[in-house]
Amino acid sequence: MHVHDTTAPPIRDGVLMLSGYGIRVSVDARHLHVRDGVGRNRRSGKFAKATSRLKRLLIMGQTGFITLPALRWLHDIGAAFVQLDYDARILAASIGGLDNAILRRAQAFATVGENRVTLAASLLTPKIQAQAAVLESFEIADAKALAEPLTAIERADLFEDVLLAERQAANTYWNMWAPITMQFARRDAVPDHWRTFRTRRSPLTSQPRNASNPINAVLNYVYTLLEVESRIALIERGLDPGLGLFHADSANRQSLATDVMEPVRPHVDAFVLNLLRTRAFAAKDFFETREGGCRLSASLTHELAATMPTWGQLVSPYAEMITRHVVLVAKSGYLGPMIQNKPQKRSLNRGRLKIRTAKIALPSIPKAPTALPRLRNACRNCAKVLPVTDRLFCDECLPLRQAEQFRENFGNRLAGLEKLAVLRAQGRDPRDTEPVRQKRRAKASANRRAVVAWKDDGSLERVDFTRDILPNVQRVPINILSKALQCSPSYACKIRSGKHTPHKRHWKALLQLANK
Repeated sequence: MHVHDTTAPPIRDGVLMLSGYGIRVSVDARHLHVRDGVGRNRRSGKFAKATSRLKRLLIMGQTGFITLPALRWLHDIGAAFVQLDYDARILAASIGGLDNAILRRAQAFATVGENRVTLAASLLTPKIQAQAAVLESFEIADAKALAEPLTAIERADLFEDVLLAERQAANTYWNMWAPITMQFARRDAVPDHWRTFRTRRSPLTSQPRNASNPINAVLNYVYTLLEVESRIALIERGLDPGLGLFHADSANRQSLATDVMEPVRPHVDAFVLNLLRTRAFAAKDFFETREGGCRLSASLTHELAATMPTWGQLVSPYAEMITRHVVLVAKSGYLGPMIQNKPQKRSLNRGRLKIRTAKIALPSIPKAPTALPRLRNACRNCAKVLPVTDRLFCDECLPLRQAEQFRENFGNRLAGLEKLAVLRAQGRDPRDTEPVRQKRRAKASANRRAVVAWKDDGSLERVDFTRDILPNVQRVPINILSKALQCSPSYACKIRSGKHTPHKRHWKALLQLANK
């Protein structure tokens, strides 16, 4: 079987993602040699340490290998290696960072003392505020719907009260998402339940995991990318991502990473909502498992993986906040009380964290999700990727869409033209009556008077209509152009298409109109 090696896998913003079967990652002549793909469509590339600027190597697959020299090569340049399962679970990770036992020992006590309530509130308050901003920015619901949980967190003295308020906010927030839809290519047929969000819980697991529709599948995958960045941010600072704050310690779960990513989740939500409103997806972007779960195709996972730098920047301040808190505990020699059965109350100093006399600066809370990454645009009819962002249809589908719009907008006009042709054949042309002729003569006389009254002041001497005016006028809508020139839409259409050059007295108005 002949195998086709296409271009090398691209590194987008420091992220290299490989998928498919028979994935290979090795070192050849001091270059990182990677290979992935499916069947005959394979990709192969080599990257040098000095020029690759690689920061993340993501692999979504279960067959293949990565060599020990390759892991050392990634470690030398400070790049993280992460393997993901097809359901967006993290299978393996190799992340270099600060190895400091003192910080880990302090971390074990820093999250169980008197400041536990304030620490949790400092992470969950910006989360709920950002969720309210999402609801308001995308006009899903009034942001006041989350005002009550916010107030409850501000007044909470018990750790359990903070978690209860966050749970109430999450239920309200996700219920508002129920009618949100996903746009698929017009020519693709997909299951009905793929088009609507409905609920955050999957009917397969009664949890967000193992999503049954594309919207939840996209959310789960991008959340996994955010979790990877949270783990990297914590490990780089010397913390253990498994020792959680309000997510319970559990085997095979990075609880602290899940805690730190909570304030950034609404930013992911805003990114997904913006994606749903600006892009049409193809049926081949997703596939269904035998159990009914929904998974993302390799091409879509590659595009979404390029958003990882954004999530890393957003989660970094919160990881830094926790790190500062742990460092102050380590420096003060304060080991704090061991976990007790009685509930922990919030410190009387509500505005900031307190360890004896130490103060910690909290990160600024974003008022609304900003700096959202954007993916490539796609045709609304066939979902083909478009090279520009201001188009809705590709070159092949555009004529079909234009013909469809013409039938929708001018169907009655076509019937009128057919009727007019019949009347003309019978000698009863409605446009050749005496009132119409008088109106036509009056318009022609007014135009002649305007031409005679107009005087050329020489300001348009070096202006050429075809070169200086026509290219800009072609972007002006027909209705606006006809109103500005006080002419019929058909005459304005001829001017905009270049079939007719208007009198020079109109050129200044056209220049001003084009500039606007």
